This record gives sequence, C-alpha cells and structure tokens, in this order.
Amino acid sequence: MHSIAFSPDGKYLVAGWDDDSAQMWNVQTGEVIHTFVHKDSISPNSISFSADGKYVLLGEGLEATLWDSHTGKMLRAYPRTHHELYSGLQAMFVPNSQYILTSSREGATLWTISGLKLHEFYENAEAEQWASVSSDGKHLLIPAGFWELWDLETLQKLQSFESVSYTGFSPDGKFVLTNGGPGLVLYSIETGKPAQTFVKGFSDDTWIFSPNGKYLATADYSAGNLILLVWEVQSGQILSSFSFHDSYGFIDFLPDNENYIVVYREAKADKPDQYSLHVWSIKEHKEMLMLDIEGYMGLEAFSPDGKYWVTGSGDEILELWDIQDWRIIRRFC
Repeated sequence: MHSIAFSPDGKYLVAGWDDDSAQMWNVQTGEVIHTFVHKDSISPNSISFSADGKYVLLGEGLEATLWDSHTGKMLRAYPRTHHELYSGLQAMFVPNSQYILTSSREGATLWTISGLKLHEFYENAEAEQWASVSSDGKHLLIPAGFWELWDLETLQKLQSFESVSYTGFSPDGKFVLTNGGPGLVLYSIETGKPAQTFVKGFSDDTWIFSPNGKYLATADYSAGNLILLVWEVQSGQILSSFSFHDSYGFIDFLPDNENYIVVYREAKADKPDQYSLHVWSIKEHKEMLMLDIEGYMGLEAFSPDGKYWVTGSGDEILELWDIQDWRIIRRFC
C-alpha cells in the first residue's frame, strides 16, 4: 500500500495497492465503488481528489492518470517528462486553479487539466523530499540543489533557501518553514525574511502544523529518546513538552487543533509488531489516551469532517477508526 485519500465530502476513500491498482470504497457501507487500473498501471505513489470531488488523480511510475470519480473511467494521462527513473511519480491538483503538478525526484511539470504542458522545473535527484504546493495554489517549493520558492502565476523564482534539508508551507500558504543547517525557521513569503525561529543551529526535527496553523509540533529523536514539543507559532514559545523512549511512526494533530497523536513501536521481544497510539492534550499538558495496536501502521489520514481516521498496514488492510471513542468500525481489504 502506497497512498490513501478521502474525498472532499468524506464519503469515499481511495487506496493504492501493490498489485498496481487503486480502489474506491463507500466509507459508510464498505462497498467497493471502483477499481482504477489500466494497461500501464504501476502502484500509485500519490492519490488526490479535485476540490469538487469529480476527479481522482493518481501519480504512478511513468505517468499520472486522471479518472472520473463517478464512472470510474480514465480520462487522461500526463506522461513523465524526465527520463531518469530515480523514483516514482507524484501528482496533485493545484488549489484554486485548473492546473495539475506532476513531480518526481528529477523534476516537476505544471499542466492544465486538459493536458497542455505549461512549464518544467528541474530538481535535485538526491533530495529527500518532493515538491509541494501552497494551500492557496500560488506558490511552489522545489528542491533544485537549493530549495527554491516559485510563483505559480508568473512562473518566476522568488527565493532560494541554502543548507536546508526539508521545507513546507504553513496551512494558510503565507509562510515557508525550513529545517536544516540554519535551524527550524519560518519565513514570510511576502517579505522573504524570517518571521520566527524555533530552533537555532542545525535541526533535523520532524514537524507538523496544526490544521489552523496556530501550533507547530516537533519531534526530535536521538540517543533512544523522543522529545515532543508543541510551539505557539505566533509567539515562538513552547507550550508543551513530552518525552519517552523508543522509535515512533508518525505524529499528527487531531482535527480539533488542540490535541495530537503519536504512534510508536514498543521494544518488546515477544511482540516485535506491537505499536502504541498516544493522544496528548496541549491544553492539559498530559497524555489523554494510550492504545496498544497490533501490526505495522504505515499510512494514515483524517476524514475532512474530522470524524474518522484511516490507517494502512503492510498486509494490505485499511482500518477505519471512529475517533470519538477510538475504536475500529470497519476494515477495507
């Protein structure tokens, strides 16, 4: 399993399988609605819905494919425009536009939905992160030796970030967070200058914004200890700090913006696949919930309405959780 995505209305779920296909389910009934597969299919690296839910976009190995979500028919293919095959292809709808961006480790291409190629961007094939687009659809971050910030309306490069390993946009699309040699630094896109510095000096922390952009959670794993910090973005102050031993799988904020979860693997010789799910409260400064989970958890996503959480495992099974009482209510396979 390589990717999962909910439809904008939360009624449907699409997942890409290792058999080079993708399936769409009805979330409420568990019924398979469509199976997306064609002669050149490769296991999807990315899955995304258009904002109106009418289309599904799959990023595969040699091309991206556009599908009608109602009929299940393939409408169009966007071929890979760079010949080196260092990695698969990812694809995304550019918000608030009629554009699609396809991206690999060698470059990215901006297309119209109708299939007209508008521009090619070249990337560093050794970069550890893919290109990304801001939530307002106005800007692109791409690793081209240095990380570069582009204006997608004018197709002009605005800024380069040196000695930076990872970057990302704030949820409102107005800021860029960089992580690397200079530290964990938030830049204003409007001014091009630092707006906040969370960590000075080298930083390789994992991080994620809360959905409303008010908080930033960072995870620093070193010497067998995991340090979790929650920052208030505007002030740059640490609000909460948690720590424990062992490795972790991922961190994510719950849709309520005030709590976040961490899933990590416990070191138990008799249960090597034992994972634990932890929910921490930012306001209460404490752990609110802990659940033991059997099996590997590699993918996860929240439904747009915040009612459900879906997790993907290595055995090609999706589990749908009701996050009101944290129980599994359906499995898709």
